[in-house]
Amino acid sequence: MKKWIVDGLSEVGQVLAAFRDEVETRHGRVMLSDPDPLASLVLQAVSAREERAFYPASRTYPPADLAAWVERHHQTLERSFSAIL
Repeated sequence: MKKWIVDGLSEVGQVLAAFRDEVETRHGRVMLSDPDPLASLVLQAVSAREERAFYPASRTYPPADLAAWVERHHQTLERSFSAIL
């Protein structure tokens, strides 16, 4: 978002603008002028979500989530691997 727009926003508006910028940077943004492509994208997203529900092992984890999981299960993992080795 343009700096001159952000400067004119309230504190809440600035937080919202930062959030929008982060989402756009991570996930991109598509500008649509017709509802049909949007309907197609929503259908694709719902189908992908349903497919992941049937195959939970195929879920991808962002590095931060994976690191947190490993940290929580560190002792169990360590015991399991030390028994193998």
